[in-house]
Amino acid sequence: MPYITPEQRERIVNQSRIPPMSDAGQLSFFIAKTIESYLKGRPRINFQELNAVNGVLDTLRAEYQRQVLAPYEDKKKASNGDVWEELRK
Repeated sequence: MPYITPEQRERIVNQSRIPPMSDAGQLSFFIAKTIESYLKGRPRINFQELNAVNGVLDTLRAEYQRQVLAPYEDKKKASNGDVWEELRK
């Protein structure tokens, strides 16, 4: 995942004025509109641009799973017990 500099992050966050969201539907809509805005800014929409967006979404999903979801699941497994313990015996 390409990490951008703190200055670039601040500029994007400040310009985007990201609104607070209360549910997954709002988050999905925001992401869709962000993608739409990105594609509208391209000289032309073609397979390469569409595939680039798809790659970003795949990479973001994988990074979210690696850095957010997996550690959360590890904590829950430690506190509540392993669901798959019987299969590993």
